[in-house]
Amino acid sequence: MSETASGSFGHYLQMTRVEKRIPLEEVARQTRISMDVLHAIENGDIEKLPAEVFVTGFLHAYARVVGADADVAVQRYRNRLRDLQDRQRAQRAFFRAGRRFGLRLLLVLVMLAVIVSLSVALVSRNFLRMPSQEPMGEELQTTAQPSAKPDRRTPKGRVGAETVSRPEKTRGAAAGVPTVTVDVPPAAGKAPFVLKVVAREDTWMKVIADDHKARKYRLHPGDRLELQALSGYNILIGSASGVKLTLNGQPVHVFGKRGQMVNMQLP
Repeated sequence: MSETASGSFGHYLQMTRVEKRIPLEEVARQTRISMDVLHAIENGDIEKLPAEVFVTGFLHAYARVVGADADVAVQRYRNRLRDLQDRQRAQRAFFRAGRRFGLRLLLVLVMLAVIVSLSVALVSRNFLRMPSQEPMGEELQTTAQPSAKPDRRTPKGRVGAETVSRPEKTRGAAAGVPTVTVDVPPAAGKAPFVLKVVAREDTWMKVIADDHKARKYRLHPGDRLELQALSGYNILIGSASGVKLTLNGQPVHVFGKRGQMVNMQLP
């Protein structure tokens, strides 16, 4: 770093040498200091000079040859060196503070990204698992008394009348697994569409049989539901993986993922 101001140590020695018309080569010959170092001294290039202990020796030798005050030259050199070191320390402190700030900012951004990701995942999960609007209609409680039995005395032709029972044992089902059966008498002379539902997990269904009022059913794993309709069903299922369906003995595939609400029209 060049320092050529009149108050610098190098400028002080150079002006003394020039006033006495002493060539720089003569200073080099008497002091045995290389010309590169002498040029660095006169230019005040501290960064090109060796350690302080060597430089002070060079300054004494140079001052002795040209008749300058060595103490003045050394004091100016040390002042200049101290200023340079203070500036370098301040720069290092600034860069360290900048790195610390950058690391803290990066940590904060990572934490915010994690929080946002978790929030989005939670909202998405709740959105997929829960219907945006609670289905309307009558609700069939799956906690009916086990002793209840189907009442098949429904007047002929009253499509949509239902009787709910939960027998203790059901043919084809494991003992103790509750079964919900809904009997809808068919109209005379027309075969019904029989829909059978087996619950695989906790879920709900909203069913519109023919043109009748929608009914909502809450099902638990193992629950069974049997419905009859003359023209078909409109079904809304709370979770695509929650139920197993068969229509007139034929399996019905429910497309979708767990927690995804599905709407179907059967047949």
